[in-house]
Amino acid sequence: MSPNSRFYLDTFSSALSPASVSLHNADGKRIAQLTSIPGKIQNIMRSVDFDFFTIPLPGRTLQAMMMKPAHFDSTRPHPLLIHTYGGPGSHIVRNGWHDPRSLWYKMLLDNGILILIMDGRGASGRGTAWKHSVHKHLGDYEIRDQIDGVKWAAELPFIDKNRIGIWGWSYGGYTTIMSLLKSPELFKMGVAVAPVTDWRSYDSIYTERFMDIPESNAEGYDIGSALQIAGQLQSRLFIVHGSSDYNVHLSNTMQFIKKLQDKNKDFRLMIYPGKTHGLYGVTTRVHVYEQIHRFILENL
Repeated sequence: MSPNSRFYLDTFSSALSPASVSLHNADGKRIAQLTSIPGKIQNIMRSVDFDFFTIPLPGRTLQAMMMKPAHFDSTRPHPLLIHTYGGPGSHIVRNGWHDPRSLWYKMLLDNGILILIMDGRGASGRGTAWKHSVHKHLGDYEIRDQIDGVKWAAELPFIDKNRIGIWGWSYGGYTTIMSLLKSPELFKMGVAVAPVTDWRSYDSIYTERFMDIPESNAEGYDIGSALQIAGQLQSRLFIVHGSSDYNVHLSNTMQFIKKLQDKNKDFRLMIYPGKTHGLYGVTTRVHVYEQIHRFILENL
């Protein structure tokens, strides 16, 4: 609303269309359309189908969304890429524009790769009991949900269960690594951008809100640590991090790759000097996504 409450801005997007913004009177009458959706984007996204559905699991259900090409061939198996986040209070299964990744996902669809997104325990929008169920259990319940959801999807007749990958950024990078380590037989590859690897290495205001202090929840911190189970890595793994990340400090990645090296595990690493958590900058973003895209095509 405007300061005098006479006008308001309305923003709308869908899975197929970026956000548009319009100006309205307080009674709802539209005064002006302030942004328009480029026709080129609309034409591109017309060839994408979004399926929203529920995954039934023992004692719980997961909200999920799958991206498929419009002329989807359900008679042959396809590789599957999971896009994950998983952090408490998040909600990524939605009929909204997944900027800036929607158009990139279209490129992956053109290469025959299907995209699956799931919201597990801890996600918002399903009540406080669901959201708070992960308290003191980060790296446990929400990871089980991702793994169990993928196992369910692997049994679909059009999914190649030998070609399943997972990727995510920040908490999604953490979820990616923990999923690879806890269910190594399930995933062929993973990409973890700016991942937390041990909650003792993340900021206290976030961590202690959900995990309490280490002294009162030592077991929870151990269960949620990728450092404890680094030796279980079997999948192809690509880790990406900015050297000046003030959110998820680079020490998270450094500690983890030391464990991988100690266990003689193979992995790929890309460090962006001077870049922070979002890896911002046009040339940097182009380089990041080109590297991730190539890794997925070569390993999935």
